[in-house]
This record gives sequence, structure tokens and C-alpha cells, in this order.
Amino acid sequence: MSSTQATVLAIFGIAAAFAVGSFICVVIDRMPVLLDEPDRFGDLYGMRPWNEVLGGSSRCSSCGEPIRAIDKVPVISWLVLRGRCKGCGSRIPAFHPLVELAVPASCVAVVVGMGWGWHVVPVLWLVPVAIAV
Repeated sequence: MSSTQATVLAIFGIAAAFAVGSFICVVIDRMPVLLDEPDRFGDLYGMRPWNEVLGGSSRCSSCGEPIRAIDKVPVISWLVLRGRCKGCGSRIPAFHPLVELAVPASCVAVVVGMGWGWHVVPVLWLVPVAIAV
């Protein structure tokens, strides 16, 4: 593989990792739901059905305003908006850019540590899952 091909592959891989990191933020944010009263095990949080976690468009958790596509660019949008909702001005949690940065950084660390090859692909699938957990 030439250095140009490797550079292009790295750029697309990192961009894909940023997109996966943004998706993992959505999963983390939507997964638990606060219960009105503890369940039979004493837990205060329950799980949403997967169609609610994976479906639907992103909205501000304070005002419910839909988030436009231009405001969904990983890390950059959070910085441009100064960590606040464009509609109501409420704070957007700092874990969003941290997770969006952690996924590509971890993927790069895995590739550097293990080297590039087919053996690294299963590990790269586990990186976002591990970060979400």
C-alpha cells in the first residue's frame, strides 16, 4: 500500500470513527430512563426499547427542539455552539465531545498498537461498545 493510499484510508477511517462516536453519544444519552418509582429490584433506572434508542431524530433534552444536520458535526458543533442548545441556550453535557473524541482516539491507539490488518477489525468493532458500556 502506498503512502497516499494509507493517508486516504486513515482520513476516512478517522472520519468514520467520529461518526460512530457521535452515534454512541446518542445511544448513551437515550439508553437509561428514570423510573417514577423503584422497580422490583430497587433500581431507579430502566431500559428503553431499542426502537426508541436507535430511532427518531435528535432533540434538545430541555426544550425538545430538533437538532439540525449542520449542528450534528462531531466535536466542532459543540465548540461552535459553546456547549449550549441553539434554541433555548441550555447546556449540552461535556460528555458528548469527550465520547466523540474517545472513539477515534481509541481506534487509532488500537491500530498503532496492533498494526493494520484483518486481525484488527474485530477489535475496532469492540471499541465503541466498550466506550458505551
